[in-house]
Amino acid sequence: MKIAVVLVLYNKSIDQSETFQTLQQGLPIFKELQIEVDIIIYDNSQNAQPSSDQQNFVYKHDPRNLGVVTAYNFAWQYAQEEGHDWVLLLDHDTQLTEAYFKELAAETVQPNPVVAIIPQIMSNQTIVSPVVSDTVVPLKMDRPAPGIHMTPIMGINSGCLVRRSFLDEIGGFNEAFPLDCLDFWFFSEIFRCGYGVLVLEATLVHDLSVFGEETVSFARYKSILNSEIRYYQHYQNALFKDYKIEAFKRATLQMLHEKNKKIPLYTFMRLLSVMLK
Repeated sequence: MKIAVVLVLYNKSIDQSETFQTLQQGLPIFKELQIEVDIIIYDNSQNAQPSSDQQNFVYKHDPRNLGVVTAYNFAWQYAQEEGHDWVLLLDHDTQLTEAYFKELAAETVQPNPVVAIIPQIMSNQTIVSPVVSDTVVPLKMDRPAPGIHMTPIMGINSGCLVRRSFLDEIGGFNEAFPLDCLDFWFFSEIFRCGYGVLVLEATLVHDLSVFGEETVSFARYKSILNSEIRYYQHYQNALFKDYKIEAFKRATLQMLHEKNKKIPLYTFMRLLSVMLK
């Protein structure tokens, strides 16, 4: 069994990454179970940094900062070339735990139809992943329980273990979603293709920077909104009407409470442009 781990960095040194620090806990666990692990550090920062020359360690510097999709596809192609069975997706600010590694390693023997294994993710004292995916307000719904799910759910990318053969089947990750909503698209593809997702008992803490608009720059908000519209318009059209209603409600609240009025004005403008098409 071989796993390619891809850790995406942005403006953070390798040693400062919480994910990299806690990843070291999992390596002995994988080794004990005779699971081979290659670590790919994909660095989107402007400046390159010193990297380890140890075996099974790959450092790739990409100052273009094209989001996570380029990093994930690099890891998928590397996994193809090196014969890995799974690809583990990680952001640089996820706190990994021993319990997560033990459960993850034990579940890699899961046969099809499981093509993705995900932990539960907590941010700001709230479980934000996994969630049901048949609504545009998933955080208001009950969370999917641990176990195998054959009906649509979705989770965030970081901490997700993906079967490489499934990536081969779908041609890798969709470059229409460089950063935001890539996870929406990916999990919808899993269930569209008739496969399943295994939710672990393990819970990880993750710094979800987009949890509230007050923590997001205008440029990032534009990226999020445009990705949401692209996803619901082209990949989840049955929910597009509901999405437009919720987005209008969001923009109204933003107009009342958001200090940066460019955010609600942009939301109204984009919704209007969609309705006029």
